[in-house]
Amino acid sequence: MNTWIQRSAPYGIWLLLLGSTVAWRKGFYYEGGADGVVLAKAACQALACLLAFALAANAPQRRKIPGRPFLLLSLFVSVAMLGAVAVGDVGASVVLAARLLLVAATVGFLLAASPTPTALKPLLVAMAIVGLISAATGLPGLLSGQRLAGVLPPLRPNAIAMLCGVPAIALAHNILRGKGTFVQVSLLGVLLGTVLATESRTALLGLALAAVVIVLGLGRMRRAVATGLLVLGTVMLPVLLYTSALMNMVMRPGSASLLTLNSRTLAWEAVLDTSPRTWERWVGGGLSIKTVTVEGQYWDSQVLDSSWISALAQAGVLGALVLAVWAFSLLSRSLRRAQDSFLPAMLLFLLLRSFLENGLTEVSTSFLLFFAISLVVWEPRETAAEAAPSRGYTVISRSPISVMPQLVKAPR
Repeated sequence: MNTWIQRSAPYGIWLLLLGSTVAWRKGFYYEGGADGVVLAKAACQALACLLAFALAANAPQRRKIPGRPFLLLSLFVSVAMLGAVAVGDVGASVVLAARLLLVAATVGFLLAASPTPTALKPLLVAMAIVGLISAATGLPGLLSGQRLAGVLPPLRPNAIAMLCGVPAIALAHNILRGKGTFVQVSLLGVLLGTVLATESRTALLGLALAAVVIVLGLGRMRRAVATGLLVLGTVMLPVLLYTSALMNMVMRPGSASLLTLNSRTLAWEAVLDTSPRTWERWVGGGLSIKTVTVEGQYWDSQVLDSSWISALAQAGVLGALVLAVWAFSLLSRSLRRAQDSFLPAMLLFLLLRSFLENGLTEVSTSFLLFFAISLVVWEPRETAAEAAPSRGYTVISRSPISVMPQLVKAPR
């Protein structure tokens, strides 16, 4: 019974943690104070942290968690708090910093209690569940000609694309390695269809690049997999070339989507034009900065819509440098150390989206995934080696989708 609980509990805790980080209200940005929703999300996060701590404390074999991600996160939060003090807006930033550190601690406890080969699987399953539930509640809007957006929880199309796109990469990785099942192929089709319905162009580009990375990382491709890819390409190429599907995705007729990048650049220019003689330029204005005032438009403020511009606004040049060092060294480490292309593909998808969407510097799905990958990639080498069973066996498959690692008798 205890073993069953140890294996099943991470799924429930990840669901609780993920549910507390996704949006519960549309267009709401925390600026201080507390109401029912804020308190409920805080309670869910605190409960998730306590359960994760209990899970790690009772784990039969706990793993060493690297300190580098916590150090980098603390540096970024410290710089942002210095900026909040400098501009006199401390209250909301303190709450957001506490939530960010609490979420990071929860992720650390969860991964400490999980074996490395399957450490990310509960998170990916939780993302697929939340994303598909939200997408299912938004089907009436989709049938009326709108982009797929959630109702319960009320997620934006890009958020649904994130939640469904990451598990799709994991499934594609498993299938391309020739280890997929009919159920996994069917689920991959559902997830990809959901991402297509959101019309998130950044997500689709990220999925395509992630697939390329996975294919390039394959030493050999099974004949059945290669045949399936050829058939899929033969079917999809005429659809893209001789129908309006691709053009509709790029242009999104009937909307003002072509102006969204221009709107983003207005906010980016406002942040980049911050005077170097001010505190905001170097240490930012605190974690509560989500929008910026724009001039010369018929609207007064604009959401930053970029994790990197948000980092610059929240923690200034110093904080943005911390985040850049974090991301670059993490991607470099994953390329050097990963036994396959799964983690680099996930990071490429996540970092590509970060240039046009927020998330890496706030309590969000993107931060959960980014921090979890950081803990896995920077795991001490001796700890990773200890993850393999010691009774004459060695791990030969580290797929995050596998229910448990495949084992083979080690040579003596």
